[in-house]
Amino acid sequence: MKSVILFETKTGTSRKCVEIIQNNNNISEVYKVSSFTGDLKNYKNIILVSPIYMGQINKQIVKHIQSGNQNMQLVLVGTNTKPYNETIHNTFDKSTLERIKITHVGGAYNFDKLNFLQKFIIKKMTGISETTDLLKYDVLKSITC
Repeated sequence: MKSVILFETKTGTSRKCVEIIQNNNNISEVYKVSSFTGDLKNYKNIILVSPIYMGQINKQIVKHIQSGNQNMQLVLVGTNTKPYNETIHNTFDKSTLERIKITHVGGAYNFDKLNFLQKFIIKKMTGISETTDLLKYDVLKSITC
């Protein structure tokens, strides 16, 4: 059976993560979740990559996870680790959490791709005022199908 990666991204960090996972696993099928029209039942290994924005996982990614496929891995991309567990437990029920593998790979602040308000909020909340890469590359490279 085949492997697939579905992802969503706003500033490109999730796409960067996808490229690392794709190259390390020789996965040829990669789609933005919003343009995927296939059937996940045709895949043995499914990796879903979602940014966390405002404490939320992408709704289309969540919908695919709740579809019930057993062979799913969720890769979460986000810089704020404090509410990480809260986000997961507010999004998924216990049975879903037991059947999927979840990996947090850090994130990045891409100031060149943010609007003024987003930059202002990030600077106020974190003290960071320039593009900063906080990805956990060792964790990304350890993700396998």
